[in-house]
Amino acid sequence: MLITWGENETSIYIYIFFPRTHDSVIFIYAGGGIMMEEKDLKEFYDLDKLKNYNPLPSGIVVADSGIDGQGLFATRRLVAGTELGISHYRIDGELIRTPLGGFINHSENPNCVKNQVRIKPYYDKWNLVVIEDIDEGSELTLKYTWYEPRGKIDEE
Repeated sequence: MLITWGENETSIYIYIFFPRTHDSVIFIYAGGGIMMEEKDLKEFYDLDKLKNYNPLPSGIVVADSGIDGQGLFATRRLVAGTELGISHYRIDGELIRTPLGGFINHSENPNCVKNQVRIKPYYDKWNLVVIEDIDEGSELTLKYTWYEPRGKIDEE
């Protein structure tokens, strides 16, 4: 689940995206008993205006994969050591994938790893890091340690 929020002079909105089902919800609070006008409601439902939500870092897109379904691909060269962002969270034992974690495919010879960061007990996050240079157009891969891989397995 990914959450972003924003506000203007009369309202606060919260946008929640559920990657597994590709559903989203927008909550709008008009404080102080102020009713929002029709034109204001349209603004909050126009997802193009939610510019602060970007599910993938710059230089990465989701595209059809030869490994399984869809995967993450570089739109520019990514050098070893580049931190791409958070791929997973674990909150009270529940594992939550972000789009980075949800679309990256398995390889026995990955070009990325996930590094665990303990925030506090029962709350962890994993950052996705490039471990070898990735050329533009190449797929980003990770060696699965939590899931059984599906589809074709890279055994090179």
